[in-house]
Amino acid sequence: MISNEIWSQKHYPLITKWAILILSLILSAIIWSFTTKYYENQNQLRFSRTVHSTANNITKYISKYELALHASVGMIVASDTVTRKEWYHFVQELNLNKSYPGLQGIGFSVMLKPHEVGDLEKKIRSDDLSSFSIFPSGVREQYSSVLYLEPMTANNQKTIGYDMFSHPVYRSAMEKARDTGDVSTSKKVFFTQESHSAGIVMYHPVYQRGKATNTVQERRSALIGFAYSPIQMNAMMSKIPTDNLYVNLEIYDDSEMSQEHLLYRSQNSSDSSPKYHCVEKLNINGTIWYIKFTSTAKFDKEVSDTYPLLATAIGLLIYFILIFIIIKISETKHFVENKNNQLAFLNTMIDASNDMMFIIRISDGYIEYINKSTTAMVGYTLEEIREVGMERFRRPLAGDESFDEHLQNLKQQNQMVDYATVICKDGTTFPVEASVRIFNYHGIDYNIAMVRNITEIRRAQEQIKSNEHFYKTIFSTVNEAIFVLEGNIVIDCNTKALELFKTTKIMLVGTSIENSIRKIACANYDFDHYLSTAANAKPVEIKASLVLYGNTKSAKILNIAIRAFAPNDPKMIVVIRDITKDVEDEKNLKMHSRQAQMNEMISIIAHQWRQPLTVINSISAHTKIQELLKADSNEVLIENMTKIENQTLHLSETISDFKDFFIPNKAKETLHFTQIIISTLSLMDHLIKSNEIEIQEVTLNNPEFFSYRNEIIHVLMTILKNSLDAFEANKTKNAKIIITLDQDTQYAILTIQDNAGGICPAIIDKVFIPYFTTKHDEGTGLGLYMSKMIIEDNCHGTLEVTSQDEYTTFMIKIPLKKEIE
Repeated sequence: MISNEIWSQKHYPLITKWAILILSLILSAIIWSFTTKYYENQNQLRFSRTVHSTANNITKYISKYELALHASVGMIVASDTVTRKEWYHFVQELNLNKSYPGLQGIGFSVMLKPHEVGDLEKKIRSDDLSSFSIFPSGVREQYSSVLYLEPMTANNQKTIGYDMFSHPVYRSAMEKARDTGDVSTSKKVFFTQESHSAGIVMYHPVYQRGKATNTVQERRSALIGFAYSPIQMNAMMSKIPTDNLYVNLEIYDDSEMSQEHLLYRSQNSSDSSPKYHCVEKLNINGTIWYIKFTSTAKFDKEVSDTYPLLATAIGLLIYFILIFIIIKISETKHFVENKNNQLAFLNTMIDASNDMMFIIRISDGYIEYINKSTTAMVGYTLEEIREVGMERFRRPLAGDESFDEHLQNLKQQNQMVDYATVICKDGTTFPVEASVRIFNYHGIDYNIAMVRNITEIRRAQEQIKSNEHFYKTIFSTVNEAIFVLEGNIVIDCNTKALELFKTTKIMLVGTSIENSIRKIACANYDFDHYLSTAANAKPVEIKASLVLYGNTKSAKILNIAIRAFAPNDPKMIVVIRDITKDVEDEKNLKMHSRQAQMNEMISIIAHQWRQPLTVINSISAHTKIQELLKADSNEVLIENMTKIENQTLHLSETISDFKDFFIPNKAKETLHFTQIIISTLSLMDHLIKSNEIEIQEVTLNNPEFFSYRNEIIHVLMTILKNSLDAFEANKTKNAKIIITLDQDTQYAILTIQDNAGGICPAIIDKVFIPYFTTKHDEGTGLGLYMSKMIIEDNCHGTLEVTSQDEYTTFMIKIPLKKEIE
């Protein structure tokens, strides 16, 4: 093989080379060992002592800082309330500059829930800091706030109110301290008060006195805040005794030891390569510090020796020369082995392919190669295919193109996809798809073809066509409107959908399912919201109303189901069923049933109450008469008895009004609006008075009309109840409802106007659409719709609404009695 020949040409006896390398290394090691052993041991020992001394000093200083935090926590827990003045005196007594050099201060940060933020800010502002506020602003699940930080220098004062829990580095250390119950040290930060100075913060959790803190959950529940100390690294390290003449040090808070994690670098650090270096790890309250110690130029100069360096340089030179030679030999061997492996891998992949492969010389059609799959699928060996010829082996699917013509076409196009039928050795055939392209090897053009048996694909295509026809038949015959959407654009629909929207397929397809012509109103959200929900693979089923061409009178009530075709697929299917008649029938049935039940209940109440009211009225009348017969009658008692008589009479009349309202009454009668208003206000008297609503009645005319008394009362109660809801929602002061009675030449007119804030112009046209509501979960969206149906369909009148500024006006028109006659 070619690979063996290459290896044979470049093979050298490696034993000799390895022997030379080993001897050079041994010689270098002997020289280095004798010349440097003594000096190295002494210098390394000296360097190590300095390193350990510095590391111990850092640990001692950190421990002192922890003691200061422990004392701070003790003070907070021991006192019910720590004032700013008490905190100031406490920190003054600690004498930070002398006893705890390097500490920038000791502070306390309280933990807050979102609802506690406003109260804390008000309290601090009223106590001692009028400009106090928690920053940064924004909505968070958990807040903290720096309350105290002493000494109160200009820089420290900037941090009062700062939410350290909003910063990811501070938060990580605070959470660790909270959950462990011990002191925790943050990673590198730049302080709010000193943005260019790197440092750390130590936190000690403060738990509520008397609460258990045995588990993580108990500690989280008992946490009230943190005692903390910001430590500027440069300031701290300047106080720690270190041998700066001989050792440089760099402190990192991560094993990466990059500039991003650099906490401190001594002033003598430089880019020169030190002779001695090591990395010490210190566990600082759960945070690992990586301290890189390096010898200074002064240290290296004192321990430098020319002879060991010269001997080492010679040994290393010999070593690298030998290594270079060995690497070059190894690379050559690896290159040859890699090429052989690639050839073997390529042959294995080609033979393992399920597709047939042909390599054919274009100039004469000679078949150079076929893979094993070709022989397995057609039964021919390479020699047999050469003997049979491609003309008999391959048959075009269409036309009578010869194989030579096929090769010439390929030569012009360079690559192509070809479809043909292959004839097997046993006479069977199957369709194939061939991806064919030309490649040139040593100046000769070859045709390489990857040929795939597409029998199963053809069967699947036929099955898809059959299924498509089947589902199209169902799609066109189902008795519900079906839309196929992409986003909110209609891309297909059935006949029932066209009937529902009263349009044609040409006019509908390619447009939005909801536009200025078609309005779909839903109870809680707009229709686009539900389309977006379904697009996120969440099936939707809702009730809605459909208004075509702005005609709310002919609005339809719909049951809508929306499904996405598949996750992350913008296509959706919308199935709509018109349930207008079902809803109206159910509404009427429920209304009549409820009225019958209420009528029975009111009749029982009227019977039970009227007798006691009669007794009360009789007693008060008797008492009043007896008092009047006295010579020195008590005027106050007589007045109170009169009030009792009036109130019992009013209660009796109210019971009669309720009883009359719930009596099923489908017979028309001659009415005046004044009668209707009196009955309606009587029924709603308690609601109106309890909400302190002023009712103003203006009677310009009081004509007769012929209609259904209880149904009109039902409409008025619906409108008045909407006004009361609007007053409550908008917290309207001086709430007032003006009821005006009038007439024109054809109609008796009643208007109801409130000052509850008005109706937005964008939705005023939708208030009579079924299932449209501004009350969300508290409303059904059917009240005003049913009211309009009652007035217009049952009473042959009109119900309209207008709104300007904070005023909303509903106008009811009922035909005059003479017009009906």
